[in-house]
Amino acid sequence: MSVHVVLDPSALIAYGELGPHSLAVAELMASVDENLGLVGVPALSVLESYAALDDTGRAALDALFTRTDGAVVVLPLLAEATLDLAHRPDGVTAAHAHVRLAADEHEALVATYHPELFGDLDEDSVLDLGE
Repeated sequence: MSVHVVLDPSALIAYGELGPHSLAVAELMASVDENLGLVGVPALSVLESYAALDDTGRAALDALFTRTDGAVVVLPLLAEATLDLAHRPDGVTAAHAHVRLAADEHEALVATYHPELFGDLDEDSVLDLGE
């Protein structure tokens, strides 16, 4: 199985908030799973998302990341990628740089509620969850 989609922090936060936007993220994950793919979540997206969520949201992410039968995999930040992220362009967070790196490495789509943050990527590479 390969990573088909990489979630950015906005997608994880929406999922954790258990509000109206969480359904789109859950449906995307189910679709990827049905197609025998994986949903990648960069480690820095996890950290940024946990910082933005309350205890209920964090518990929702805990459940997501600890499922043994799910299609979600946390993607590590490897030592050789650290300098690439350190030299990211101004205005790009470390988490979003990690999303870009992971999507490029896995030739996967980026799923986000903030596609403007990925405006320099090919529009076919970015899935706007808000549409």
